[in-house]
Amino acid sequence: MQKLTFLFLTIILFGSVVDAQKKQITIEDITKAGSFTAKRIDGLRSMNDGVHYTALEDGGTRIVKYSYKTGEAVEVVFDIENIKRNPDEVSKINGYEFSPDETKILVYNDVERIYRRSFLASYYVYDRKYRELIPLADEGKQQVPAFSPDSYKIAYVRNNNIYLKKLRFGTTSAITEDGEENKIINGIPDWVYEEEFGYNRAFEWSPDGEDLAYVKFDESGVKQFSFPLYKGAHPSREEFSLYPGQYEFKYPKAGEANSKVSVHVFNVKNRTTKTIDVGELDDFYVPRLRWSYHR
Repeated sequence: MQKLTFLFLTIILFGSVVDAQKKQITIEDITKAGSFTAKRIDGLRSMNDGVHYTALEDGGTRIVKYSYKTGEAVEVVFDIENIKRNPDEVSKINGYEFSPDETKILVYNDVERIYRRSFLASYYVYDRKYRELIPLADEGKQQVPAFSPDSYKIAYVRNNNIYLKKLRFGTTSAITEDGEENKIINGIPDWVYEEEFGYNRAFEWSPDGEDLAYVKFDESGVKQFSFPLYKGAHPSREEFSLYPGQYEFKYPKAGEANSKVSVHVFNVKNRTTKTIDVGELDDFYVPRLRWSYHR
């Protein structure tokens, strides 16, 4: 019986290969349709209790809570159609992140890609108790927002500066003010760090939520690189259909100067910032920030 079963499976697999060889492969199969993309589970987020998870569904209009044990839906934790206060009339979201205590959800839409891992987006804070959706900032798009451990504060980056949003009072204040395109970057990595170290956020809350450590990148001495922008097909950029545009950014080639980095810590209560002593080296990397307490 085992031999017959093996023979039967071999015939089926061989037949599938033959059928696949007859199919004409097109450019669209590779670039658009994703015909050869590996299957995966995407967007699953575990809850604090360890027995439930959530997923974004229905075209980005609902976040549904599921049981790991049964696989069944147990609750809809976010529903666009069931929001009491939705001032900007958000119709769908592209992603989300729970606060540490899971009473709030940071959601975003209108994504604008930058590099491999970085992007700009319009972020909103959803209060699960009051079912209210509040914009994270009054203007512009934001990057890499992160809840404080107590879930009452959010740090985020806009225009190369770090801002602090206090949810209890609805106030926003700047942590840094020297950010400038192609010169000074606060709280997010430059191109080299994002690409080679694989991350897009360069700040970290302390465990008690009283301090925020961040990396400052001074790329004023880095040589600039430029390349043309065309209409393309996926996505299509109509603004470049007749004449190409141009994109410029700081890009250190091998052997050229990298950004000068420094580490700083901002105290929320006192609104003071101190620079951390990282040694006497002039050329070094800070690939990650992590907090550690010593007695």
